[in-house]
Amino acid sequence: MTPLLSVTELSTWLNLKPKTIYDWVETERIPYRKLGSRVLFCPLEVQLWLNTLQKGPRVVEKDDWETPSATKR
Repeated sequence: MTPLLSVTELSTWLNLKPKTIYDWVETERIPYRKLGSRVLFCPLEVQLWLNTLQKGPRVVEKDDWETPSATKR
């Protein structure tokens, strides 16, 4: 099971400000889940969503959706 990402983790992964992530959640632009007051993200769902924003078809490989904590950069 892939762990869910927090806003901070997702903003680091996508190299965006947390406010941008919160704005996308508020407008329901990005797939997310609520656990109490926490907003969490499934890396695979986010990757699939990102793929829909790209031009042309793209195949998602398992290595593409590893969590940031699972890969060393």
